[in-house]
Amino acid sequence: MGDDTSPCRADGPELANYIADMAGQLQQMAQRERLDFLAYLLDLARIEAGDCASDPAFWGEQDGEH
Repeated sequence: MGDDTSPCRADGPELANYIADMAGQLQQMAQRERLDFLAYLLDLARIEAGDCASDPAFWGEQDGEH
């Protein structure tokens, strides 16, 4: 059980990237089943998570510092 690579142990940008990846996969599944509104919402979640992951200011980092 003590797997330190588990997404549950991730934090900050790493976790946001993981969420973006999962939301993207779920969006594709929803699209395949023609769950259009759900696919749209999952795409919004994917975009937001990706934006958070790539924005140092979101994580309180200034000038590349953590």
